[in-house]
Amino acid sequence: MSRSSTSSSEPGERKRPRRLPMGAIGAVALLVLFDVGVVRRDWFWAWVTYSQGGVIDALEQQVLADAHPKILLLGSSRVRDALAPRVIEQQLGLGQGDVLNLGITFGTAWDAKILYERNRANLSSARVAFFAVEPYQFNHYDDDSERVSRFGSFRDRLGYFHGSKQLRKGIGYFWRAVDAGPPMRRFIKSLWKGRPAPPIGDDGRIEWRTEEDNARAVHRDSGLDAQRYFRAWRPNKWRRDQLRDLIGMLQADGIEVVLFQIPTRDDFWDHVQRDYIVHLDEYIRSVEDSAAGHAIWWSWRGTPERLGGHAFYDYGHMRDFGSIRYSRAFAKKIRRSFGRFLELPPPEPTKPKLLPMPKPPSVAGQPGRTKKVKGKRTRTPRLRTPVASPQKPTDRPNAPAPRAKPNAPTG
Repeated sequence: MSRSSTSSSEPGERKRPRRLPMGAIGAVALLVLFDVGVVRRDWFWAWVTYSQGGVIDALEQQVLADAHPKILLLGSSRVRDALAPRVIEQQLGLGQGDVLNLGITFGTAWDAKILYERNRANLSSARVAFFAVEPYQFNHYDDDSERVSRFGSFRDRLGYFHGSKQLRKGIGYFWRAVDAGPPMRRFIKSLWKGRPAPPIGDDGRIEWRTEEDNARAVHRDSGLDAQRYFRAWRPNKWRRDQLRDLIGMLQADGIEVVLFQIPTRDDFWDHVQRDYIVHLDEYIRSVEDSAAGHAIWWSWRGTPERLGGHAFYDYGHMRDFGSIRYSRAFAKKIRRSFGRFLELPPPEPTKPKLLPMPKPPSVAGQPGRTKKVKGKRTRTPRLRTPVASPQKPTDRPNAPAPRAKPNAPTG
């Protein structure tokens, strides 16, 4: 009898055990190790402080560790460039460190909220907080942010991003290696190029812009920036809610909140009013809705603030001398609005300006002076002062007027 053709194996033959894909398992293990041991660690993002993610650590280590400010300045890089803390402290009679400028590149209300939450124990000593509004902070767009990739929750990622980027960032919350591209490239370059110095200046501000950046920015047309910010502007509810959350957090700690806008070159707003007036109105409404009744200090063009076009690097980032001028004016606003609340010392009395002494008249013609006339010394005759005649009785003070004779003729 022949064996069945369906027999699976010969008699005595052993089945080979299936081998596990060790290569794939090892690759997955390395990715998990990289995700948990590297990408989710703060040192990885803070390795190069000259970055969106690393600058937070530079601020916390060099500025916020021992900070107990009275005035907070929050917002974007335009805040960082426009307001000099030491100048404001000097104008208000405050001590060094009482004013903190925490403006960061491409800063939003969400960034300010994260920075405040991480350092709430120190920053809650502030009495007043100023947040600078920008058009892009309320816009519906998908510009990437390393700080959201590092600190953002799953809900933050879904609210901040849209479309295909929203899907990728949502996956990146669970698999952080998806977001590790930029910091990984900086880490590898630093192995032979070194780590750039922390970008913190003597006054606690971030020194982000290099001289090469400033030289390039001078030649940029303000119309291009107006187009970049307003051409496809759409209000975003999630971003507006982030500012409300920040205001609520500051209010819970007893901090007064003021929204303000930093002036720009005049031609920037000229372009916006001419080409994007509808979007400009929507932007103003978004700011007013987010303010929820808090004060808003609007500043538009630089000329009324004594800031000409030469006071800016580009459309709205100030040079040093423009920053000093604007900081002095901003300090005066703070004194007028919050002088008693901040218990500011009275301003130092200004010394009166002494008028220049008039030049003395020429020697010739003055009484009692000698003059030279063709080599001869002559003496100008001294004028005699006339002697007053004795006063009559009617000239004396309080003297009675003479009486008229009775029956004196009148005609």
